[in-house]
Amino acid sequence: MDTTPTPPPLPPLPPLNRLPTEILGLIIDRLDPPTLTVCVRINSTWKELCTPRLWSTFNINNGERLERFQTDEALQALSRNVGYIRELSLVYTSICNIFAPFDTSFSHARDTAAYAHQSQGLDCPNLQKLAFSLFEVPEQEDDNDSWGEEDDSQLDMPLDPALEKAVAAFICRHPNLKELDLQRSMTPETLLPLLTVHLPHLEVLYLFPLRPYRQSLVKILLENLPRTIRSIHIGVDLTSSTAAHLTADKIQRDLGAPLLKQHDALESLCIGGAFRAPEDYLMLLPFLDTCTRRLKTFRIHGVQWMHQPQVKAALTRLGVVLEYIGANDFPAGTGAEDPEIGAYLSLTAHWKSIHLRDCSKAGPLAVAAMSDRGTYLKRLNFEGCHQISSKDLCSILEATPNLEVLIALNHQERMDARDPFVSAADLASLSWASQSLVQFSCRIKVPRPSADDEQEGLSSSSSLSKGSAWEQSRDLQRQVYRKLAEQKRLSHLELGVTYYRRLKASDPQFQRQCLEMTLESGLDELSCLTLLQVLNVSNMDQRIGVAELEWIERSWPHLRRIAGVLINWVNPMPGVLEWIMDNRRDWAYSGELGRLPPAAT
Repeated sequence: MDTTPTPPPLPPLPPLNRLPTEILGLIIDRLDPPTLTVCVRINSTWKELCTPRLWSTFNINNGERLERFQTDEALQALSRNVGYIRELSLVYTSICNIFAPFDTSFSHARDTAAYAHQSQGLDCPNLQKLAFSLFEVPEQEDDNDSWGEEDDSQLDMPLDPALEKAVAAFICRHPNLKELDLQRSMTPETLLPLLTVHLPHLEVLYLFPLRPYRQSLVKILLENLPRTIRSIHIGVDLTSSTAAHLTADKIQRDLGAPLLKQHDALESLCIGGAFRAPEDYLMLLPFLDTCTRRLKTFRIHGVQWMHQPQVKAALTRLGVVLEYIGANDFPAGTGAEDPEIGAYLSLTAHWKSIHLRDCSKAGPLAVAAMSDRGTYLKRLNFEGCHQISSKDLCSILEATPNLEVLIALNHQERMDARDPFVSAADLASLSWASQSLVQFSCRIKVPRPSADDEQEGLSSSSSLSKGSAWEQSRDLQRQVYRKLAEQKRLSHLELGVTYYRRLKASDPQFQRQCLEMTLESGLDELSCLTLLQVLNVSNMDQRIGVAELEWIERSWPHLRRIAGVLINWVNPMPGVLEWIMDNRRDWAYSGELGRLPPAAT
């Protein structure tokens, strides 16, 4: 008989309303908006604590929310609580009109300081972060399920002059803004005074896109930004027009000589599309002289600045090294030849991310440069680089000790893409340099027997003679599984690509020589990949059945999506569709659910 004394019961937890206000505030900070909406109705104390947090972020970013918000009750609630808003995102012009009313009868005066007196609207006295994208809402159609969704093509359109003035007026009324995100282009005459005069406390700036602009306008902007700026992200659509040059001269005269403030808080500078020739980078020199060694991230479209000694010396003084390079950084873009790619990759040994998507001519010289300088490399993208061989890929994997992401699959679902692959034999024999991979997206080519031999193997594997083609294939597959299992941090394992149209077994994009992904072929070797979240086996001749799905559910507890199993056009396995729909519908890729017959869903 157990004589162990029973421990006394724990005292009951105090009711939430008896907790100190500070502790209750910490709890409320972790609640999502729907929960906060319920909590404000509990009592006056909860309402007082929850209301500021419920209204701290205001973002109507889809048509459904927009429709619900456009009621008298919602607008009255906004008027009462606007003082709590700290983050404001204006996605639709109809919502923008509440904060920054615009009228096409406004004059075309460009006196930015006067805008605040011409426009009235709701003010947000505690506003810290502001984002504008300003889409027009399309009219709702009966057969259009995407009503109210954003049309990205509108980002290419200039703002209506009256709307631009109203937005400028709203910004002027909030000089304490710390973060500004503009996704619609303003005219330089409006934008530059706003950023360089009226926002003295600005810390983070996103401008996408600036069009049409010249390098001279970018120079004026940088040199006149407040010294509080910490992060600058600008995308520029260049123009060579004389008008833009005259605009820059006029704005410089209006602003006066740049003060060349010390930008000792700047940590990140990213500019896309602003430079074409090595001499263009010289315009950065005065601005770089105002920066300090706090500048850690420097990303400029193109890497020609590495051939400009003055700019390179300025960045060396700041301790800045080149860490990222993409296909668009080469003078010839995706058409760059292998020697050119190799030469640019040899410029530094500090690469952290190399993105060679669609650089179809990348080859041994590029691979050699990456292998020699892969110490810090964390992310590699080889989509469309079909001249990179299996052994090339393996040599890189054996020379990159900090690699976290390898992408060698077409993620844009382009039917014409020709991606590299790694052979099962090469993968099975490689020695990983990194044990930190979280994403492996690459085709693995496995020798598989002919259709007749395979059918024999599937129907009576016990009758196979030792050393048969089928037995050799499965033995090699087990070696591949064991090699993949060494990457215990994997969260994304993508061996196939989803395409919008139905593929046939004869299509070149369909993978016939691939892993079976069955327990008989050694899938259970991957039981240690407990962090796996995404598995993509689309358009592969894989044989995942109900037994495999049950094993996956037990072994990969964090899995949230499987692509390519629900719809397997070529060799569908019996019972798979029913099992997923009955047990793990949440695994299904949304694109596959939409292509199922109505009876199945």
